[in-house]
Parts: sequence; structure tokens; C-alpha cells
Amino acid sequence: MTGVIIFAIVVLAILIISAGIKVVPQSETRVIERLGRFHSVLSPGLNFIIPFVDRPKTIYTRKVERLATGHYMARTVATTVIDLREQVYDFPSQQVITRDNVSTGINALLYFQITDPKKAVYEIDNLPNAIEKLTQTSLRNVIGELELDETLTSRDTINSKLQVILDEATSGLDPVVRNEILDIFREFIEEEEHTVFLSSHITSDIEKIADYVMLIHKGELLLMENKDEILYRYGIVKCTKEQASMIPRELVVGKEENEFGASVLVKDREQVMEAPFMKNIPGMPAPVIDRAGIEDMLLYMAKSK
Repeated sequence: MTGVIIFAIVVLAILIISAGIKVVPQSETRVIERLGRFHSVLSPGLNFIIPFVDRPKTIYTRKVERLATGHYMARTVATTVIDLREQVYDFPSQQVITRDNVSTGINALLYFQITDPKKAVYEIDNLPNAIEKLTQTSLRNVIGELELDETLTSRDTINSKLQVILDEATSGLDPVVRNEILDIFREFIEEEEHTVFLSSHITSDIEKIADYVMLIHKGELLLMENKDEILYRYGIVKCTKEQASMIPRELVVGKEENEFGASVLVKDREQVMEAPFMKNIPGMPAPVIDRAGIEDMLLYMAKSK
């Protein structure tokens, strides 16, 4: 009888010890809660936790499965494993409307990587669903600012704008809080002796509050001028490649060409509008020139380097 009790105690001890040993593969992690509160993030390799007191937090992840029919189906599953590798979400086609009121179907393929497991678990309820909805909403907004021919030829521009929007939403600073901070800055600089240096990749914030703009790309200063002046002067010329070659080089800041034509960022919109090639030339379409935003300037200048 004594031997049976000892054997049961040994087995129970082994089970308790084994329950406290967690081996985490490379490129994965677990978020551990102790009595319902966050305790730690496990690193790859051998880890020890307190059995029955520490528990891995359950999260949601998106899995794509191949059906017997050959089609693929995406479903959301609950798991305690957090994958730290770069992941790919292939979203179903959605209908969007361009600036010239044309309805078209858009497919989105999103690459993302979890860099902060704690925030991915506690600051959003369902990460895959939130990423999908945010991407779809942002994509509709970006496409809505472009005409149909631009959506077919401006993939890099669309990707860059989407990345800025998604980075902003995942940076951890709520948009309402950010606007309140901007209001505080605005009140502070109303007095002439006060100055605020604002470093941000969110160009809409810069356009709201800045007096002067500095654009820096990979350590290189691309632009440093008065904000109102550059927003007034700079423009984007949409024309044929032949017409783009007629623009004086000293006015060209950046250029993007494709099989349908060219888009050129110029530093003096009015001077270009008075140029001869802007007039109606037989056999050639009339160029179009739009105002350029700070985000446009950054994209064109960065690409020209």
C-alpha cells in the first residue's frame, strides 16, 4: 500500500513538473498570464512556469485551408501560439469606386509581422479581423482619391499610402489623442517666442500644424521650405512622356513613367502652366496639373534618389 502511494506521488510530481516546462520553437512565443494578469513573454527555447498558476493567453490567428474542391477558405482559430514570422493575408476581392465614379474590383495582399506580442494580445480583441477591416477601409479611401487609369499604373503609390495609413493605426497612438496633442501644440506656438519641432511620417499632421517643412529620406535632407509656399507652388503634371521631356529640368523634382504616360512633380506649378507644351497641340492630349501634397512630394523625391 505504501508503495502505491509513493508511486502515485512520484507520478503526480512528474506531471506537475512537466506542466511547468514549456519549450518554445524559434520564431514563436507565448504570452503568459499569472492569475489572470500579464506576467511575461516566453522566449524561444526552454522556459519554466508555475503550473496551474501561469497560463498561456489565448489569441486569434487566421488560417488558410485548401478544400476538396480546390478552393481556399480562410478561417479564424484560437491558439496560444504567437507566430513572429512575416505573415501574408490574402483578402477577397472588394468593389471600390474611383474618383471618376468607376466601380472596379480590387484584391489586397498584405504582409505583416508581429513585433510586440503583448500589444498584439491586449490592445486588440481579434487581430486578423482588425487588420482585414482596416486594410479594406483604407484601400477604399486611397482608391477613391485616384482615377481609374491611375489605379492601374500607380501600384507603388497605392502601396506607399497604404503603408503610411496602416503604420499610423498600428503605432499605438489613438487618432483622437493625437489630434488633442496637435491642439496643445497649436495653442503653444500661437505665441511667437514658442517653437515646436515635430518629427512624424504622418503628413496630414504636418500639413495641419507646421510652418516649415523638412523632408528627410535615409539621412538625406530633400526639402526645407515654408509649408504654405511649397503647397502653393508645387504641382503634379500628368501628361505624355513626350510632353514630360519638354518640362525644363530645373523645374522637375521627381518623375514617374508608365506605358500610359508620365506624372511629374514640379517645383513651380504656375511657370509650367504657362509653358508652350501646356497648350493644346494637335495630336496630343492636353496635360493636367494638380496641386501636390506633402506626401506626394516625399514619394516623388524619395523615388528620384
